[in-house]
Amino acid sequence: MFKALIYVETNSTVCRGLSVKVPMILKCPMGSKERAMKKYAFPDDDYDFAHRFVSTCKAYRPSDCVAVVRDPRIVRFIWLLRDRMEVFNTPIRVIRTDRFCMTNDTMKYFLLKNLSEYLEGKVP
Repeated sequence: MFKALIYVETNSTVCRGLSVKVPMILKCPMGSKERAMKKYAFPDDDYDFAHRFVSTCKAYRPSDCVAVVRDPRIVRFIWLLRDRMEVFNTPIRVIRTDRFCMTNDTMKYFLLKNLSEYLEGKVP
């Protein structure tokens, strides 16, 4: 069992640069309009990211799910999908970045500042 599932809306370079000391899953996928069109007949990369996050959270059932996103649309999609799925008891936390465009170093700093309790193992 792992403590947290953390999805970050950024490129994978940022995830590779973070060191993880606790049993958790840290993913940095980007949404895909093509995959969303094929799977959901809805060509929206924000919806694809939200659906992948909520589905993974439901499948793995960690003690906590955290999404770090840039776009407010993704936040609305996450809450919409969470409410539609049945038997979903895992707590979800969504953190919005303060700016839409961030460099890799700025994003790493933002993640370390906001997710320090998960990355350092302070969450029970």
